[in-house]
Amino acid sequence: MTNSNQDTANNLKLRRGATFDKITASMTKKTHRKQKLSAEPADHAPGSPVPPSEIKPKFFGSPLWVSIGLIAITVFVYAPVGHYSFVLYDDLQYVAKNANIQGAPLWQSIKWAFTTNQGPPVTWLSHILDVQLFGSNPGPPHVTNVLFHVINSLLLFGVLLRMTAKWRPAAFVAALFAVHPLHVESVAWIAERRDVLSTFFLLLTIWAYISYTRQPRLHRYLLMFFFFVLGLLSKPMLVTLPVLLLLLDIWPLHRVQLERGQGGRWLRLGLEKLPMLAVAIVGGIVTIVMTQNRGGVESFDSIPLSLRTANAAVSYVVYIRDMVWPVNLAAFYPYGLLPAWEVTGSVLVLIAISAFAAWNARRHPYVLVGWLWYLVTLGPVIGLIQAGGQARADRFTYVPLVGLFIIAAWGIPELTGRWQYRRAALTAAAGIVICGCAIAARRQVQYWENAFTLWQHALDTTTGNFLAHMVLGVALASDGRIDESIAQYREALAIQPGFAEAHNDLGIAFARQGRIDEAIL
Repeated sequence: MTNSNQDTANNLKLRRGATFDKITASMTKKTHRKQKLSAEPADHAPGSPVPPSEIKPKFFGSPLWVSIGLIAITVFVYAPVGHYSFVLYDDLQYVAKNANIQGAPLWQSIKWAFTTNQGPPVTWLSHILDVQLFGSNPGPPHVTNVLFHVINSLLLFGVLLRMTAKWRPAAFVAALFAVHPLHVESVAWIAERRDVLSTFFLLLTIWAYISYTRQPRLHRYLLMFFFFVLGLLSKPMLVTLPVLLLLLDIWPLHRVQLERGQGGRWLRLGLEKLPMLAVAIVGGIVTIVMTQNRGGVESFDSIPLSLRTANAAVSYVVYIRDMVWPVNLAAFYPYGLLPAWEVTGSVLVLIAISAFAAWNARRHPYVLVGWLWYLVTLGPVIGLIQAGGQARADRFTYVPLVGLFIIAAWGIPELTGRWQYRRAALTAAAGIVICGCAIAARRQVQYWENAFTLWQHALDTTTGNFLAHMVLGVALASDGRIDESIAQYREALAIQPGFAEAHNDLGIAFARQGRIDEAIL
């Protein structure tokens, strides 16, 4: 080979080498860029916990479309409520005929909100604002509830995305939360503003807590504490929130591991929540005392502790059943006889699920966290301290079901990890489930149109429902249908002979007909 040929060959080699180096450098830059956006950086072993400070989710692209979808399906479900009326049950006491907020001076209403023992002040302030802006029209307060529910769904998606950087399971949880039929009561009932409002502050507290865990600063902790206090002042059910934050430390924040040698870390995380826990305990005690003072806590003579305990065990399981198959939902579920087999079976189911969650805690911590989320957040309203005569209520599941949704959203993909076409199948299944829930919820919303539709539906789906008979009687009486209302009051008293409100309303109905002797009796 001549010298000129050799020179040409060497130049070609140099050019090829330079081109190869450029390609390699470009690929390296792309790899680094992907690692920065990844939920699990390259320097972590597969499956190992990722420090919260290294989780940097993207909120554009797919998450943005998910957010738009959440708004759309929630509006689809709850669009009719803007034209709904009051349903009598607590709506009159809270809003429509509450002289403390209807027609009262603003300063007097605000003062009353912070001094009454009839409910949490922040929730009262929201009702006062409704009245100041819209008067006694029931449409706008309904819309306000829906607006809070939409925001809560978006916040739930956001906090899960921030903690895990996995938008698909986070979207599934948020979508179920948005359209599950069990949540209709909390949204479509004006008097349950406290559910959507307190959950709004709960999710803001978690959002602030995530920021605090990534950069522990006093101002971040104070912001979290501020949201927590507002949540307690919206609904005392948030007393369990410090425990929820500790659960999130296990998963998905991975601030502590479920293994030996973590005692010091557990102690530090516990002390971190101690101020919130102290406020929660004080708030819980104050709530119980105030509720007792206004006669809102049932005595153990009327509902024995043995019946309460049995009903609590059964309710935990019934809520799971209704989550899976939400049919025959009602605005009020009366206490009834509980067969021994039902109580025993419920206890065994709870023990079995708890044992499974504990057994798999290290490999699948989300199962333990989700299950404890469900058990803990239902605790204050499970009926051991009974406020009201209901055996259970759909509204009590507004926050607790999130724990079970998390188990499903993260567990099902893991169970189907080796399936062919897994992603397509899971996406189709999730779509079917969400659409089914949305359609069922839209139908459930329709029962909340007025007192007649709501309480007639309760009678159609339950037995021995003395309260449904009484409230339906009130609705009939207000419509001038006195004979029909008397029949409903008598049905209520046949079930519950000592029902004072039904006796009183029956006497008023007789008096309206001029039957004074019967009214006196």
